[in-house]
Amino acid sequence: MNAKTMKHSASIWDGEVGASRCIDVVHWEGDITPEQLANVANQVSMDWQMIDMQLDPAHPQHGNAYYLRRKTDDEYEEAEYLKRKAAFEAKYAG
Repeated sequence: MNAKTMKHSASIWDGEVGASRCIDVVHWEGDITPEQLANVANQVSMDWQMIDMQLDPAHPQHGNAYYLRRKTDDEYEEAEYLKRKAAFEAKYAG
């Protein structure tokens, strides 16, 4: 099956998967990055804490558990800093 036609889904949780409330379930076709999936979750609810992704049964990694945890403010700020630092170093290197 073509990766662009595979249908995946993710459940969006307001805490730990299975130990909290499932806010919603979203579906899409094709590939999605963790950042894109987090943006979708933000559009659904700013209260989300964890995403449980389920891959299409035809996907070679189907059956594996994939979780995306919301970054804390400190983790987000650190990631943004590292991105800006890498961009600066790439621009002015050599």
